Amino acid sequence: MTDQDLQELLREGIAAARARNKSLARQKLVQVVKVDPNNEMGWFWLASVLDGTEERIKSLQRVLKINPDNQKAREILDRLLAKQTAAEVPTGAAPKEGRGTRGRLTPEATSETEMEKTTVDLNRMFAPVEKALGRYGLSQRQARLVFGGGLVFVVLLCLIILLPGGGSDDGEDDSTADDTAVPTDIAQNATDTPDSETTELPPTAVTPEDTPTATLTPTITPTETATETPPPTETPTPPPPAPAEAVGRMVIVSGAQSSEPMNQPVFILEPSTNILTPISPDQSRGQNASLSPDGARFAMLEYNSRFGRFDPLVVFVGNRSSLPLDTLWFGEVFVENISSPAWAPSNTMLAFTGNAMSSGAGQNLFINFFMPGEGEPRIREVPSDGNVSDPAWAPNASRIVYAMESSGITDLYVYEVAAQVVTQITRNEATIVEDSPDWSPDESRIAFSGTREGTTGSDIYVMPADGSGEPELLINYGENDINPRWSPDGRFIAFSSDVDGKFDIFLYDLQTDTFYSVISDGTTWDIVSDWIR
Repeated sequence: MTDQDLQELLREGIAAARARNKSLARQKLVQVVKVDPNNEMGWFWLASVLDGTEERIKSLQRVLKINPDNQKAREILDRLLAKQTAAEVPTGAAPKEGRGTRGRLTPEATSETEMEKTTVDLNRMFAPVEKALGRYGLSQRQARLVFGGGLVFVVLLCLIILLPGGGSDDGEDDSTADDTAVPTDIAQNATDTPDSETTELPPTAVTPEDTPTATLTPTITPTETATETPPPTETPTPPPPAPAEAVGRMVIVSGAQSSEPMNQPVFILEPSTNILTPISPDQSRGQNASLSPDGARFAMLEYNSRFGRFDPLVVFVGNRSSLPLDTLWFGEVFVENISSPAWAPSNTMLAFTGNAMSSGAGQNLFINFFMPGEGEPRIREVPSDGNVSDPAWAPNASRIVYAMESSGITDLYVYEVAAQVVTQITRNEATIVEDSPDWSPDESRIAFSGTREGTTGSDIYVMPADGSGEPELLINYGENDINPRWSPDGRFIAFSSDVDGKFDIFLYDLQTDTFYSVISDGTTWDIVSDWIR
């Protein structure tokens, strides 16, 4: 594999990671680090798409072995190690952060910790007995006194087992106990209703001498537990269809190709009527579709499944024929790894990102001027010290907002086309990873998709376009909410969400704080790319 192929593979892996396609990202980034075990960016981005904490730690440790000065990797690694340490020694009642996280007892866990857990577990077993005794007029305190002797006996027995030298002498290795997952939400579990298998007490837990009224035991049966049915699970009400006020045309990718969900055929959609018009060439699918303001052409990245690459195209809507995107600038400048094409509202410019062969730099911002001024070049490159993605034009075509990643930190920047000045508008370091920004029609605000530090899902944020205020969370609808797009009148924000498992398209009404469904049939992957008049 050539260096150029390796860089392309790395770029595709990073793009997949940003698009939340973790499976594809892992596949490509693993290939990168296999070919080049000292690829710092490959290991760093691989850590972002690995599921296990241990695997992420190893990947970040590899980054630091390659480059000990990568402070971002060190910060993330320190946080992961701290969380891992907290997970290994549960505090008894505090739940862990994250979904489905379970603590594990370390070999150094004290016998007091085990005794606390044992006491809680025994209290859980005695709970149905106390409840049954309550039906006979005994208070909870009296019920505990009835079984106090048995509880003390069992606790002492467990202590003897846990002390050095205790337990069985069958020669089995006790070290396997350290690998047993122990729930960290013990306090919560202790109040749960036991199932039918735990309503009968072990013979050693309560002896006949400990039980003053043996005739009460038969009343504790699985039938008693079965009568206490949990409350019904509330079924979410699906949002209503998009209202008639949602005007304009959306450009979306929509299809059922599950292996590459972000790459589907391209359509124009009228959100209030749900009328879909195919505009991509037959048998073509891709992403990042952007419609020209006159509606005659659109740019897209066509996915080439045979070679696993993207081919940038300009497609004519009328006959759905296509040409390579660089025909717009007559191939005067050779740019590779083209991504994120975006038509200017003036219809005279096109922004995109790519790598100029002449500079050898990272993914920079480029502007294609269809009608350059006297002595002006047709292509302008905006140099950067990182990797640029997702450019979006201001409605008056004077500025471009984009995301840029540098040394593992992503922020938003604004480029003034005439003055050729770049301004950074977010400075939250790694607190939020920003992507897919979009301007409000009055150019006062910017919406973007952001992934908050320590989480894996993305939400929609808004912020002042001049960077004078911090981003504010606006939409937290599904696990991943991506690609916010303002409606032409500024009333709605369209976005794609995987709330139902697959990405569908929804609207958020900023006036009424109401959600609407544009496409949510659960059978296709639907990603909104653009929304124009």
